[in-house]
Amino acid sequence: MPADLGFELSMLLSDVLGREVRVVETRFEPGEALLCVTVETGEGARAEACTRVRACRGLSGAKATRCLSKTLAHSDKPLQELAEELRRKLPG
Repeated sequence: MPADLGFELSMLLSDVLGREVRVVETRFEPGEALLCVTVETGEGARAEACTRVRACRGLSGAKATRCLSKTLAHSDKPLQELAEELRRKLPG
């Protein structure tokens, strides 16, 4: 069963941020191991945040999606880095 990374990230980030956000775009650059997400709040504000997910360096396609999903579910660091950047960028 393929992972829905946007949905998973929406749920995880909403929990960490303490407010509902919806991931509208994800981008992963395998060579840099850089995951970027664009989120939108219920009020319509948008922000982008990026973090390195070194465990997934060099992976692409379904392998990258599985790796990112697994890593984000089991490691707090990348999720916390995304949340911190989003807190700085989102109003309220």
